[in-house]
Amino acid sequence: MNETKAQILIVDDQLSTRDVLKGLLTNQSYNLAFAANGEDALAKAAELLPDLILLDVMMPEMDGFEVCRRLRANPLLMDAPVIMVTALDDLKSRLQGIEAGADDFITKPFNTVELLARVKAITRLNYHRRLHTMELQAERDRTQAILEALGDAVIVTKVDGTIEYLNPAATRLTGFSGEEAHGQSWHLWHSRRTRQQEGHSADRQLYDEIAKTVGNGQSWRNEVINKRKDGSLYEAMLTVAPLFAPNTPHQPIGFVSVQSDITMLKMAERLQAMHQEREKHAAIDRLRHTFLSTINHEMRTPLMLIFQLIEALEESPMGLAEEQLDALMALQRQVSTLHQMVQGLTRVAAFLSKQETVRPVLAHLEPIFNNVIPVAEFKARSKEITIKSDIASKMPFFPLDVKQMEEALTQLVDNAIKFNEAGGQVNISAQADENWVKIAVSDTGIGIEPEQMNRIWEVFEQGVDPLQRAQEGLGLGLVLSRYIIEAHRGVIEVESTPGQGSTFTIKLPKVETITG
Repeated sequence: MNETKAQILIVDDQLSTRDVLKGLLTNQSYNLAFAANGEDALAKAAELLPDLILLDVMMPEMDGFEVCRRLRANPLLMDAPVIMVTALDDLKSRLQGIEAGADDFITKPFNTVELLARVKAITRLNYHRRLHTMELQAERDRTQAILEALGDAVIVTKVDGTIEYLNPAATRLTGFSGEEAHGQSWHLWHSRRTRQQEGHSADRQLYDEIAKTVGNGQSWRNEVINKRKDGSLYEAMLTVAPLFAPNTPHQPIGFVSVQSDITMLKMAERLQAMHQEREKHAAIDRLRHTFLSTINHEMRTPLMLIFQLIEALEESPMGLAEEQLDALMALQRQVSTLHQMVQGLTRVAAFLSKQETVRPVLAHLEPIFNNVIPVAEFKARSKEITIKSDIASKMPFFPLDVKQMEEALTQLVDNAIKFNEAGGQVNISAQADENWVKIAVSDTGIGIEPEQMNRIWEVFEQGVDPLQRAQEGLGLGLVLSRYIIEAHRGVIEVESTPGQGSTFTIKLPKVETITG
């Protein structure tokens, strides 16, 4: 064993005793220091932190018992070995010395061999104790250095969740200093599973789950949403593991939590998911465009041929019977309807592929209403539906593609007639405020079921069950109207009550308007 010299402090008010001990120990490879009274002993002990104190009991002013008690009250000296050197040999004195904190006793006059043996044994034990303490401290220092350098947040709590330690990364992540968090409950972060959860009950269930898992000696790991000191939220991968004492290897004495900030990672994942969703929708739009363009291309030629054949039959010099003419007219109506569908498919395909847009100029709504309302009245007459209009006077000029907007309004009015009841009513109104030009088309028809409200803007959808509807069309009218209105930087809104009717409202921005 390569030991350094042990430091021994000899405390005795008699010079002769100090000299005797000095003579005995000088050649024993010890560093010796001396004190003649209690106050001097306490001062030198605090300065030297000796490996052994040989302490006389019977000293004036402050006896050895009091010196020993004060040594034990000092955190730096509480473990320093103390051998009391005393002429007292009664049980009461020894018990008083033990209560004061003495480790051993040597009775005056002392036996030289016994003294040297006890001094050697105690200094050797103290050397190993100090060596072990130094190793433990070095291990603590290494652990502390690792925790201080870690990029992940580390929080140590008692078994009841009371916070005992935060490393610098935890302070940076949570915004709480070690002093602010110490002694607080680990509920300080208000951990929960989603950003939508809030309140004490939201995080209580999560904490109970963690405590149960870790209390059983197992680690818990999952993603959580935590709250910083400033109230902002961050996403973390949380790992909580039990801490055990050497003498209770199966009973946790606390928890250690590691939080890895994954906010940016989760944000990147959400952005990637959004990008993939956009790509999916773009692919669907491309597929729709290809499909619609193919239908348009393949159907246009046979339709034109059918039109020509119908015209040829109508102009045939041989003439046709009345029944044949009726059938021919019915065929012509169906072909016309089919032609309109193909045109609708063509327009929708053009908007989907960004090949068609609007070309607005400063214009007025009056020509649109002059064209749309008479045609609507004609179409509504056969169903005994009344068309009413309420167009505000002095409507402004504003950026408008008249032809496209006329088609959008026509589709909305046709839709109101199509899904109305006999004897019903369709109202067309228009007005303007400081920011918007508003056009509303309302009806007293069958209305739209709540679950259908979002689907009416999709291609090939109508506002009723396809198995129950008896209406014509592919459900392209509302879609085409929406594309045209949005191309004008406007919006279209709908309110509907099943069995009572629907109201579609167009809002167009009134930019660079001229009152007229």
